[in-house]
Amino acid sequence: MMPCRLTYLCVVLVALAAASGGYGQEFPGSNSRFVPQQGNGMWPPYGGYAPPMTDDYQGFAGGGESPAYGWGGGQSGPVMVQERLPSRAERGPLYEDSHWDGFKNVLSQTTVRIEYLNWGLNHPDPGLMGAPLTNWNANTQPFTALDRSATIRVDPNNVFNTITAFTPILNFTSMRDINGVRGTIGIPTMYGQMELSAFGLQRTTQELNIAPVANVALGTLHIPAVTLLLEGQGAFALENAPNALVLAPMILFDTSFKAEYQTRLMGAGVDFIGDAWTPNAAVEMRSVFGVKYTRLGESLTISGVDQFTDTDPTNDTTHFIRSESLNHIFGPSIGFRAQTQIKNLTLGVTPKFILGFNRHEDSVQTRQIFDAAEAQTFNQRNHSEIAPMFELQAFASLQMSDNFRLRAGYDLNAVSGISRPDQNINYNDSNLVGNPTIIGLKSGNLKALVFQGFSVSAEWTLY
Repeated sequence: MMPCRLTYLCVVLVALAAASGGYGQEFPGSNSRFVPQQGNGMWPPYGGYAPPMTDDYQGFAGGGESPAYGWGGGQSGPVMVQERLPSRAERGPLYEDSHWDGFKNVLSQTTVRIEYLNWGLNHPDPGLMGAPLTNWNANTQPFTALDRSATIRVDPNNVFNTITAFTPILNFTSMRDINGVRGTIGIPTMYGQMELSAFGLQRTTQELNIAPVANVALGTLHIPAVTLLLEGQGAFALENAPNALVLAPMILFDTSFKAEYQTRLMGAGVDFIGDAWTPNAAVEMRSVFGVKYTRLGESLTISGVDQFTDTDPTNDTTHFIRSESLNHIFGPSIGFRAQTQIKNLTLGVTPKFILGFNRHEDSVQTRQIFDAAEAQTFNQRNHSEIAPMFELQAFASLQMSDNFRLRAGYDLNAVSGISRPDQNINYNDSNLVGNPTIIGLKSGNLKALVFQGFSVSAEWTLY
């Protein structure tokens, strides 16, 4: 019985060895997989195997070329061939169908656009750089110059018999033709395109310098002044022909006056542009949604020299008032894009609404308001506001080659709830000699900001 079992076992082992040996000669290696012959549409495979191959995807059993459809070389059924592949470790990151191959496909359809911007902003309100007088135009109508003790300013050198003052206004800012740049990257996705963009305008600095106006023949001196409230109360002017007598303190500048306004605007955003609602139509419509961030930083600085004051007649006083505001506007956006194509010219418009929030940081600092030894003061406040925003982009793009386009555009942005530095200064004083000044922050009137302008750009597709 034992010899029979042993004989039977040997026969089975020999048969298995023969079968595995034949298969190993025809399809060696453990890294092979079955693939269907092009055109048969059959999976999983069945039927016979092709003879040993020297190239991938070649041959039918019986030889001959592969027909587009049907069977080849007299085979009775669809013939499956086997592709020899190296192991995953041997393929490496650049092998076909790898993750890098998919990244290359996305990169080949990515667009890069660089734009030159020429934009402008609406300037701040042309108000007084000081507290307004309730019954007197402090800018165009002169008033008697008073020191902090409410005494009339006199010339210690007896050259001028009358010293009058006026309050400058913030009308010297012209925020037009500001240069900037914007970069945009468009990345294709399964359902549309994602655009990442960032822009920045150059910092603008504008100045107003005023020197006293002296008339030696008439014995008059006309100097700038910053009028102040009297413990928060409005300042009044009494008729005192030909000038007015103001019943409130003021900061006098008998040597020089300088006002400086700075602005810096930048921002960034991410938009997802969906596939067309109306493909192949004369005007294609696409949904647009994303996130937008805008940063506006501004400052107003008032400075100048007063050589003679009743509080410190021996030392020059360099007055300094600086107000800063920094707005961070951010929020989700939603809109649409409509575009049409005429041969190589593409015209489009993209209106968007942004549900914005403004986190603004405001500060006011002062020093040497009435005395050269007066210490610096600093007041700061952070606050959040709802700041809805509307954005409109219009463009015309001309296809110059397969992967290069020229583009011109127009942008309009309008946002409310913006803090501006001229609105945040509380021009106030206690009118008590020896007490520190109480110029500081006030709850400013939030303003609307509009920035708009034109752009020209070049766009490349990376393939």
